[in-house]
Amino acid sequence: MEIKASFRESSYFLAGTPIRAYVTLENNTDEPVTIAWCSAQIQCQCYSNRNHVNNWSIKDTSLKTPTSIFLQDDERGLAVYSSHVKILTCDLRINPGSSHCLEIFEEISVGTSPPSFIGTAVRYAYFLHVGFQKVACSVKIIKLPFTFLVLPELNDISVFSNFNKDLDPETNPFLEESDESDMSSYHDIVDNILCIVCSTASSSM
Repeated sequence: MEIKASFRESSYFLAGTPIRAYVTLENNTDEPVTIAWCSAQIQCQCYSNRNHVNNWSIKDTSLKTPTSIFLQDDERGLAVYSSHVKILTCDLRINPGSSHCLEIFEEISVGTSPPSFIGTAVRYAYFLHVGFQKVACSVKIIKLPFTFLVLPELNDISVFSNFNKDLDPETNPFLEESDESDMSSYHDIVDNILCIVCSTASSSM
């Protein structure tokens, strides 16, 4: 039995945007295999260097339910964020030579979790945990690391209202007409903000 997990496009995700991944279950044996259950959960683990951090006061309050995927014995750190566990499938029978694909769709809202960070004293790392169990077998977990980015400007989207007006086809003759719903979508606003941030000259220059 071979199980693979991968992200749909890349392993970099912005707060508020979909996190999509695929899990492929392939039976390469000569007998049918039954998957008792398969679930997915996102966790942010905080690691600290005790040589640089004297007062370690972060409380591990995220793992309170028995359905959470707990840290393994060889892992250290605190889970500062845990999404709800999503059951992908139950009692799935896969015939010899067959495969089954499962899709994972998650989203981390803006302001609910810190961004990925690698520092001298503290490190925040994100993982997509895929847990599964075959009938009469032990639980297995696949960890997919990814980078979680936070754009502070998204906390106040109204600041960019003037920029959105410049993108209005009715006032800008160089743009083609498009649906109003598309112009006001979250992804378009994110693209607009990134365009402004990247094109604005630094004040120190």
